[in-house]
Amino acid sequence: MKPGRRGEDTNRIPTGWLGRSVISSPAWWGGCTILIGITGLCGWIMGSRFLVTIIPQSITMAPVSAFLFIILGISASISRSAESEPDYAILRDILLFPPVFIGIWVLYDFFQSTPASISWSSYSDYQVFLMAPESRMSLMSAILFPSLSIATYLTRSVSRHVSLVFLVIMICSAGFVAGYCLGHPFFYGSSIKPISFLSALGFFLCATGLWLSVRRDNPSSESSPPPGQRL
Repeated sequence: MKPGRRGEDTNRIPTGWLGRSVISSPAWWGGCTILIGITGLCGWIMGSRFLVTIIPQSITMAPVSAFLFIILGISASISRSAESEPDYAILRDILLFPPVFIGIWVLYDFFQSTPASISWSSYSDYQVFLMAPESRMSLMSAILFPSLSIATYLTRSVSRHVSLVFLVIMICSAGFVAGYCLGHPFFYGSSIKPISFLSALGFFLCATGLWLSVRRDNPSSESSPPPGQRL
């Protein structure tokens, strides 16, 4: 093994692709999440069915969900800076409040009202697009928005356990995305408004970025250096 050259950081230990690739940066995934929200908002502003559904079988992303994804994306993008800069930490905490408040409010409103039982599979794609409550967030989104936001806030103190929350959200949202891609978008329920394809994709991207960030920052998640590299 060749010794390090003079002036070279010999204490730097390779950590695999998670340490080298830009894909492991929460800012990259946060940017993708912001793009999801912007796509949904632009679809409503422009009246484009494609931009608010992407997948033909999908219902529309609610405008409030698109707005919250932009907020979550910004929060994820500055999460690295928030660890060392108090101003960024305060901004991140402020941005995490709307997803929690709105998600809980939608849950409260859902359980206070009696949703109509709708068999979504019995309607055409265009009928589903028109029937879905445009301004109403889906029940699953109302659960995932507060969960993701609270988990992001708790990364400052219990990152080892919070990573499991991100992992669960990744798996759930990946299942919803897979359901759309496999042609069975409503396999998870038919009596309530299902989560849209864009929302499921947004949750997957945001949760993946935050999970990778926690995994990279958590020393216990990285493999121990070989004995020859220990000082």
